[in-house]
Amino acid sequence: MNALRWMALLALATGGSALAAGGDTAPGAEPPTPAGKVAQARGQVDGVRNTLAYAVGQRDEAQAAKDVIRINCVSDKLAGIKGLLKIAEQSQVGAVEASKSGDQELLDHHVTKISIAAMQVENFRVEVEGCMGEASRYTGDTVVTLDIDKDVRTDNPAVDTEVDVFPPVAFDQPEAISGSE
Repeated sequence: MNALRWMALLALATGGSALAAGGDTAPGAEPPTPAGKVAQARGQVDGVRNTLAYAVGQRDEAQAAKDVIRINCVSDKLAGIKGLLKIAEQSQVGAVEASKSGDQELLDHHVTKISIAAMQVENFRVEVEGCMGEASRYTGDTVVTLDIDKDVRTDNPAVDTEVDVFPPVAFDQPEAISGSE
């Protein structure tokens, strides 16, 4: 029952897509079999792997173009995708074991974890597609135009010789007095 409550909260948060992935079905439809849930989970993990391959391809393109901004952006998203893939693969193994043992609640738990990971990876894919590099920020060579006001000094004060305004005062310093004598 706890898993159903959790999936209901997830469904509210995601707009209902988690219920289709998890355990409840539409009225009048047959509930998915454990084998069907495992097959669905396998398809979602394959989708995560495809997204990983896409992100790696985008990073390789950025490296070939020597676009450091895009490399950093894609690499950041790639780290998250790799972590979620690991979670999804571990949950897929757990789902297969739960299916074989007949533990429906554990199977639903693993399928839900895979669904959440797949949704987050899809968000990362959109972010990877949005990674723009130097091409979007720098559209050409920089041109600098320098206008000097006519009222500005033309001599170089750093090169000019020093002019003493007041001559130094010559005096002899008295001997230092210490208190220990």
